[in-house]
Amino acid sequence: MEQHDLVLQRFAKAFTAGLYKKFGKVPSTSVIADSFNDQAIGVKGITRETARRWLRGSSYPETDRLQLLIDWLELNPADILLNKRALDPTLTQSLKDENLSDKKSVLFAQQALDALSAQIAILDKNGNIIQVNRSWRKFAESNSTHDVPNIESFTNYLHVCDQVRGEDKHTATMMAAGIRAVLDDTINEFAMKYACHSPIEKRWFVARSSGFVLKKNKFVVVSHEMVSEKNWLYLEFPSLL
Repeated sequence: MEQHDLVLQRFAKAFTAGLYKKFGKVPSTSVIADSFNDQAIGVKGITRETARRWLRGSSYPETDRLQLLIDWLELNPADILLNKRALDPTLTQSLKDENLSDKKSVLFAQQALDALSAQIAILDKNGNIIQVNRSWRKFAESNSTHDVPNIESFTNYLHVCDQVRGEDKHTATMMAAGIRAVLDDTINEFAMKYACHSPIEKRWFVARSSGFVLKKNKFVVVSHEMVSEKNWLYLEFPSLL
């Protein structure tokens, strides 16, 4: 199966699950279109046929529509984008045997990652960062004085967390412990909320990590999403308790 088809199937599965969570069932395409369009402020609306194609996995939403779906249905970006060829195989020794013939599909997957507002990184089984999206890079660049883990030289995310001192040590320790638990298959997913204020603004984030296996190698997706103070105060993760 082509990588592009795998991406479409992954999206369709996540889209369907999000609808179940939102409505308790998969509603009609008419209801999906109307409900989406009610949320689509500044985003082009959709037709029933578009909703049908998304459900069938025959089309993929444009960047602004994808972001709206993630916000509206509370989708996990990792659930949408991860598949057997979503990683750039040139970035890690573990993936050198992967077929590189479909470079356009690899580029498609990276562009899809870059379209998301969440900061996303993919770690290998040792905690090394092997791929990040544009939001991650931008945040790392703008917070270069805060030891934000980046892609350069296979930075080890876990080691960076372990070395944090001061008032952020507790948050970093919890994050590292959660990622290690996912890597060890102790849990399937980890999520936590934390504050990360800058000198000029108050900021709150939700961090998530979930794992997947490729050619018997374990990988973890880490995402950080900025949330409002109100959402941060009331955000809970009952499904992870």
